[in-house]
Amino acid sequence: MSVIKVKRGLAANLPTSGMNPGEFLFATDTGDLYICQSATIKILLAKGTDLGLYLAKAQNLADVPDKAAARTNLGVYSTTEVDQLLAGLRWKEPVKACTTANITLSATMTVDGVALVAGDRVLVRAQTDQKTNGIYVVAAGAWTRASDADTAAELLNAAVFASQGTQFADTAWVCTTDSISLGTSNITFVQFAGSSTYLGGYGVDITGNTIDLNLDELAADTTMVGADQIVFIDISATGTARFKKITRDNFLTGLGITSDT
Repeated sequence: MSVIKVKRGLAANLPTSGMNPGEFLFATDTGDLYICQSATIKILLAKGTDLGLYLAKAQNLADVPDKAAARTNLGVYSTTEVDQLLAGLRWKEPVKACTTANITLSATMTVDGVALVAGDRVLVRAQTDQKTNGIYVVAAGAWTRASDADTAAELLNAAVFASQGTQFADTAWVCTTDSISLGTSNITFVQFAGSSTYLGGYGVDITGNTIDLNLDELAADTTMVGADQIVFIDISATGTARFKKITRDNFLTGLGITSDT
């Protein structure tokens, strides 16, 4: 096995021939480091000012004091940089619950069916004063904005996941306010992912993803007066179905009936 040597000298005196492949040349005046490729060719590995960064390339990330330099050497992104690249969103730490109505921003309380305790993160999105919307940390006293969402820059394109709640469990929200000045701008969060809960109103039946008219729930009557309205399904010439309504008198007139007796 050959011994790899390091030859040292002033840059002007470093050899240009007779070199052994694999040997290193170090210029003591400039700090430049070379490796010999052949008897007449040497390759510059690092300039004197960059020698420390070059040596860092051979080290594990955990051993490099300057993490930014290590990431540059290895061509990787930090977790924060990756987060900000995802769909242009700036993801924040998840919140425990999401508000459904205006609340007083102080003391522990129940939000969307979730009993909150001090330290919980909450997405406040339904304030009457929209300037106070945002991501907060619950406290026994006054709530404060979360440290990762307490400046205008941090709220711009801010996205957050709500983990619990009767209505908004497992949903994701994004701040859609384009220009923000805290305390001045109305802050709006809209849901862009996650499950939605729908409740069937009177006469409406929901089963899975199907919404139907439940006629059994509609009130029945045996008499009608002229102003009463009739609801029916109209099929257009293109085959589109839609609900329409008409008064009893107009319905009879349309049928050419002048008397219903």
